Amino acid sequence: MKRKKRVFLVALATAVVFIVASCATAPASGSTFVQAQPTVDPASEFAGNARRTAPEGAIVGIGSASHANEGLARASAEARARAEVTRQIDSVTRTMINDVIIGSEQEPAVIQFTESVTQTLAARRLQGALIVDEARFGNRQLMVVRISRGDIETEIRSAAQAHAALAPHVNAGLWSIDRMDEALRENNMAPPVVRDFD
Repeated sequence: MKRKKRVFLVALATAVVFIVASCATAPASGSTFVQAQPTVDPASEFAGNARRTAPEGAIVGIGSASHANEGLARASAEARARAEVTRQIDSVTRTMINDVIIGSEQEPAVIQFTESVTQTLAARRLQGALIVDEARFGNRQLMVVRISRGDIETEIRSAAQAHAALAPHVNAGLWSIDRMDEALRENNMAPPVVRDFD
């Protein structure tokens, strides 16, 4: 029994020495270690490319949905991408209105004008917003919806004119080209958001 125990301990010690020695040795000359590259999420890469390839001044909405039924996943991803476009247009509109009223008193009419315009925009279908790309990664569907600068201006102008009587001075001040371009630049500097409520 003692002999078996000794043989076992010697074998164990030899194995430990072998493992430690093999881990501590340097690679042979000419050989190199290859470090594993961090994996890039294909969905994140897809979203980044959608923003980078968009024309200047355009707004990009990226929607995502995970579902085994491809048709349902596509419909959900499109709805989410359109919701993201609407959210960004709302943000641009609020920035433009805030630029007009900066330094002036917040009148109830201006607040009502802002809320009315943004509610009107939220209820619109955004006719100029088009599906420009889509991809499927396993059960995850991604959809890219984009609206051009000209269509953004049409949507905002239409909504603002529908409520112009509430605050005519604000409505008139919105239409500086520089004001819209600056608001769009500020919006598009943010990293792309993928709308995914799954």
